[in-house]
Amino acid sequence: MAACGNNGDSHSQDSPKKSDITNMDSKAEKKDFSHVQFAMDKDSICGMPLSAGVSDTAMVDGKVYGFCSPECKEAFLAEANHKH
Repeated sequence: MAACGNNGDSHSQDSPKKSDITNMDSKAEKKDFSHVQFAMDKDSICGMPLSAGVSDTAMVDGKVYGFCSPECKEAFLAEANHKH
């Protein structure tokens, strides 16, 4: 599934529980996340390197995941919620 149109690797290796998911930022604005240590160096849905830009985040099991778009975040959360 490549929600943002990027054809990279997909799917997170984690399988979080619905109760372990926290939305950290739901706006599509580009923000400064240079101080954040992400759980992965790529968007876990489309595979885009986070160094290209992060527009949204979610915290799962105490780990912060970055996404290139709100659509990738939504796909990640939907997949995570579907697994449990």
